[in-house]
Amino acid sequence: MRGRRILGVLGALLFAAVLHRFGFRRSFEALLAADRVSLLLAVLAFLLSQAVRLAKWEFFHRAAGLSVDRASLGRLYFHIKLLGTITPGRVGEFLPAMAAPASRGPLLSFTAYDRLIESLATLLLALGAFVFLLQAKAPAAFLPVSLVLLLLLAAALLLCVRSSWMERVAGWLEGRRESRPGGLFASLLRPETRIAEGIAGLRASFRSLFRPGAAAAAFLLTLLAVGADLLFWWLTFRSVGIALSAGLLVGAVALFNVTGFFSPTPGGLGVSDAAFVIFLRSAGADGPFGSFLLLLRLIVLVVTALAAWAFSARLALAKRGNDSKHEPTG
Repeated sequence: MRGRRILGVLGALLFAAVLHRFGFRRSFEALLAADRVSLLLAVLAFLLSQAVRLAKWEFFHRAAGLSVDRASLGRLYFHIKLLGTITPGRVGEFLPAMAAPASRGPLLSFTAYDRLIESLATLLLALGAFVFLLQAKAPAAFLPVSLVLLLLLAAALLLCVRSSWMERVAGWLEGRRESRPGGLFASLLRPETRIAEGIAGLRASFRSLFRPGAAAAAFLLTLLAVGADLLFWWLTFRSVGIALSAGLLVGAVALFNVTGFFSPTPGGLGVSDAAFVIFLRSAGADGPFGSFLLLLRLIVLVVTALAAWAFSARLALAKRGNDSKHEPTG
């Protein structure tokens, strides 16, 4: 309960920061001036992208042989995404796994795996857009930076596939615990901490997720989600009267996401915005980019927060109903 309240406060602070950055009056005017039909369709497209990603997380659980309760999974997923939205570099996505000792290994593997294939899909899409559609309009640093990122992603994926090193880490920790029974490693490997158990769960989950059929299905679901993202962005652009070519649309989405991944600000606020505007203006595009960014961030933040709250409320009501059924009568 305390964690959800802190999350709510952080979300409200970021919401206020977004409004303050663009100006409260300008924000209100942007909402009023937006085409309502396109804006509604944009919200539905964002919900579609999240529904596909939620289905992907359900697939992760089933591939790892874990039972799935959709309400609990929905709460977990949207809390992960909300934490990613309000933390620099989206590092908050890993916090739910660290706070859940009983399922730390699988949750860490799912989150890391999802980040890797989402980043891989985004970069491949961006490279395709810049090489085949935009060519000379691509930022000078984007191609070499993207290639370096692809190499890092490939190395990370290789480490996850060849996960025997995790067992060696667990064995080393266990050896240190036995040699120093009263030291740091002994406390880290207490039953309630479950670090060694978490490492074993991490490796087992990666083995199941990297099976060829499972990996192909996960990547396909990721591509579907990214396609829904493009539809969401296109409709949001349209709601403020900005028309972009397919290449500029894909390039803008990819550049925004990549810079947000490394930004030291929550959700890439300011950093991703600046890179996005500079890129589009250098490519010859024009329009109310401030209004677009405002609507984009508001939809993502508000819909994610409301979904997290709705799943939490559903679980709380279900728990209250179960408790009332088991109360002694008369």
